[in-house]
Amino acid sequence: MRSCGLLNSSNKPVPLRSGSVTVLIRGFVADVGCELLYKNEEPGPVEAVFVFPVDAEAAVYAFQARLGGACIQAQLREKKQAQELYGDALAGGQSSFLLQQEGAGGDVFSCSLGNLPPGEEAALTLRYVCELPLEPDGAARYMLPAVLRPRYTPHGWDGEDVTQGVPRVPQGELPYTLNLSVTLQSPHGIDRVLSNCSLTPLSYTAGNRTTAQVSLAEAPPWDRDVELLVYYTEPHKPSAVLEVGLPGAEPGSLMGDSAVMVDPAAQPA
Repeated sequence: MRSCGLLNSSNKPVPLRSGSVTVLIRGFVADVGCELLYKNEEPGPVEAVFVFPVDAEAAVYAFQARLGGACIQAQLREKKQAQELYGDALAGGQSSFLLQQEGAGGDVFSCSLGNLPPGEEAALTLRYVCELPLEPDGAARYMLPAVLRPRYTPHGWDGEDVTQGVPRVPQGELPYTLNLSVTLQSPHGIDRVLSNCSLTPLSYTAGNRTTAQVSLAEAPPWDRDVELLVYYTEPHKPSAVLEVGLPGAEPGSLMGDSAVMVDPAAQPA
């Protein structure tokens, strides 16, 4: 199993302190924004690398890092030029990062943050969109990626060790907090939301039940992923989703123009 999250040069996790995830689910597409706070508890600086596995149906469209008082936002560069700029910054003792796509299928993004001083925090913001699979019973399924919510193996646990190289902690004493809030939109109506974790009651924000909100009611158990099943009133009815281009993005670029995604009729995977 490949390690993921924020890692040091020895491929060991830099401790996660908190995670805040907001999800906008429109039909069978999810727009995910996450803010992750890590802290270097080593006695010296670490050259940290953020590794984020991306499904074939997902695309990262924004990334930024806040180190100390600096805020650095990702910009598109030719690969060789990006590597040279990163090396120059690192040699000069500056905090910098290099985000690149790995693997033949482009399913892993890695970001080299560079010099993270001892005791300092790194705040990472990541945004991506992904297609949600349709379950046989008509539900759209969203799964919170493990990199956004690491799973731990407490003392005395005899089950599968699903996360490698992380400290063992007693149940209920995870060293990080997690907030997950979800906004739902569907022109055909939202019926209900089920989860393997405790949720707040579904709150409709429109009288025709086309928009709603739900959140985690408490910290999820340490031994499972967070899964949401969204049931629509008419899951197999054709629909369309408008994705507005990013403000400030260059016209004609991947995220510079608006796009319409049409689903003639959602079918089970």
